[in-house]
Amino acid sequence: MNVRLDHQNLRIRLSAEEFAELRAGKRVHMTTRMPGLRFRAEVEQGEEAHVRFGHFADGFLLVAPSAELTALAARLPSKEGLEWRVAVDAQNALLVSLEVDAGFC
Repeated sequence: MNVRLDHQNLRIRLSAEEFAELRAGKRVHMTTRMPGLRFRAEVEQGEEAHVRFGHFADGFLLVAPSAELTALAARLPSKEGLEWRVAVDAQNALLVSLEVDAGFC
């Protein structure tokens, strides 16, 4: 899993193996340890898309809808992934994208 933050964009990129695990109902995750800090990202399958920041103290959990994952699998390999907008406050949103690395498909 590769996680990229760029202003108000959060991009999660999975390998084909991680995507297969996700579609099989497993939670995929990554942890990066730095001096004095740990960052964790997790993705699981669910009914509705949402991102839980603060689900655990050091990262986020993305829940991706099963139907959207199935539709994405049908069009792989593709550079286009799934996208969701998450309201931050009245004036800002975070664009969250989930992609599968086309080089691994």
